[in-house]
Amino acid sequence: MKTLIIAAIAAANFGAAAQASTVNLVTNGSFEDTPDFSGSWRVFQGAELDGWEVQSGAGVEIQTNSVGSVLDTLWGTKYVELDSHNGNGGATTGPTNSAIGQDIFLSAGHYLLSFYYSPRVNSLGTDTNGIDYSIAGVSGSASGPNDDFRFGEWTLIEETVKIDVGDTYKLLFAATGGDETLGGLIDNVSLTAVPLPAGMLLLMTALGGLGIARRQKG
Repeated sequence: MKTLIIAAIAAANFGAAAQASTVNLVTNGSFEDTPDFSGSWRVFQGAELDGWEVQSGAGVEIQTNSVGSVLDTLWGTKYVELDSHNGNGGATTGPTNSAIGQDIFLSAGHYLLSFYYSPRVNSLGTDTNGIDYSIAGVSGSASGPNDDFRFGEWTLIEETVKIDVGDTYKLLFAATGGDETLGGLIDNVSLTAVPLPAGMLLLMTALGGLGIARRQKG
């Protein structure tokens, strides 16, 4: 009977952990919570973007699935170009290469960061489409077009993030390369907790059950 109870608790814990892992901790990761606008693109300064803040540059250029759009998105109707524009809502002075960030509280554990990237142009050289990304000491970059990141396609990028101390960490994306209003595109940003393996959960629950049994016996 005791073994059955422990197994049932372990199964419940595993189900809860698996469900928790699907919760996206990034607010507005697909950039859909943005005011609607006419045309295929507009630059925002952050206050109107749920979850995100402009860290530097002209602003956050939101593009849409509309006539004249660069690339359609599979996750709604909007996505971001990080090398933004000085007009149509963008800052009139300063670099067009922009950075956006979001503060996220993370408890100790493992997380999976994922997002989709696409090069904006196919003719000015690969450096103009570059982006950098980082969170909690994990960083990386993407630039195309090449065999890894093809022009006209969305490519999934994933990083495992290990948090030793629970705290608030900044998720950051920044354009790199030339300031010519043509840069990398990103969409469907996600950060989810990675659950413990089923075997580890069973072991932890079994040990906890044994402790309860000892206390009851005493």
